[in-house]
Amino acid sequence: MRTHPSGRGHGNAAALRTLDELGRTSLDDQRMVAAFLLSSRQLQQVHADATEFAWDSPHYLSGGPATGLRASEQHMVGLQGVRSRGALQAKELIAQGRIGRVLSASLSVRLSGFGNATLPRTRLHTLTPESGTNLLTVGAGHALATLTTVLGPLRSLSAATGTRTPTVTVADTGEQVAAEVPDQLTLAGELTDGAVVSAAVLGGAQPGAAHFSLHIVGSEATLDIQPVTPALPVQIAGWAIRLTDHNGSRNLSPDGAEGAVENVAAMYDALATAITTGGRVSPGFGEGLATHRLLAGIERSAQTGSRVEFTDPS
Repeated sequence: MRTHPSGRGHGNAAALRTLDELGRTSLDDQRMVAAFLLSSRQLQQVHADATEFAWDSPHYLSGGPATGLRASEQHMVGLQGVRSRGALQAKELIAQGRIGRVLSASLSVRLSGFGNATLPRTRLHTLTPESGTNLLTVGAGHALATLTTVLGPLRSLSAATGTRTPTVTVADTGEQVAAEVPDQLTLAGELTDGAVVSAAVLGGAQPGAAHFSLHIVGSEATLDIQPVTPALPVQIAGWAIRLTDHNGSRNLSPDGAEGAVENVAAMYDALATAITTGGRVSPGFGEGLATHRLLAGIERSAQTGSRVEFTDPS
């Protein structure tokens, strides 16, 4: 069995050291492996080719020829929101029928660092599509991957994007730089069971004003979700979950610490377990590909003004 080295710049070794220090797993040197995190170039290729993959293709689960992965190889992508204990708690509450049948859901995400009028030079790569690092691929990608972890896949959507800050000032020099990517996104979609979903990923928030909220309306109760710590994005923050039904409102947040370190650590623990047991890693390439198919659909809908249907998004 092969494993692939991780992408640079993700702080993976530090996350593993922190995990060991916290004593959250029994990882030893033989189980200490690097994750397969797609580089920007590979992610762009996956994104460009996303609509060419069949949902039931073996490549959906095993990685496909573009990565050089075989079905026996373990792979992991950096969608840490998929391992968020808050997201998994909300998913379990729905699966248990605690809110009845899901009728609708609404996600709102405010981001800083995308769409701001002034950026440091170190953030200028977020203004061009070639970097693969912008509000759609990062902010929306993480948010929607986490959302579909809770609710399941979308079967259709209509989307609108906009670039409301077309010129950005470089904080270090005062230079003016053109933004070539959207800094605002809204979408309306349907889940596979017909429940209605709306999502807004909005750039331009001031530092400290970033936020997310998720409201899930069921036939018997409603889940209202906010970050435990303000200004953290949906895939990193701990989740404060309140369930409201005819008996009133109560806190159903997950016990224990959760957040940036814990969510990344949970991915590595899942990878180590999969290597040991031969199971499949989540989030693996399948989740990464599904997210890029979703992002490709958003782009297509925004460009054409038409609704996008996803074939067999299970």
